[in-house]
Amino acid sequence: MASEIGFLTPPLGVNLFVACNISGLSLEAVARAVFPFIVVMIFALIAVILLPSISLVLLR
Repeated sequence: MASEIGFLTPPLGVNLFVACNISGLSLEAVARAVFPFIVVMIFALIAVILLPSISLVLLR
């Protein structure tokens, strides 16, 4: 989850460049569209870090 956040945020942003090439949109437009998803992913990552049972329940 943390890696995907890294792939969606600059300066690395590999997935942003792939999305720009596929959609034909500018980097700024794609980054603005992805921003709400990054915020949700950060909150989910914090929840998994603080409550590891969230991710471990899938192992049962």
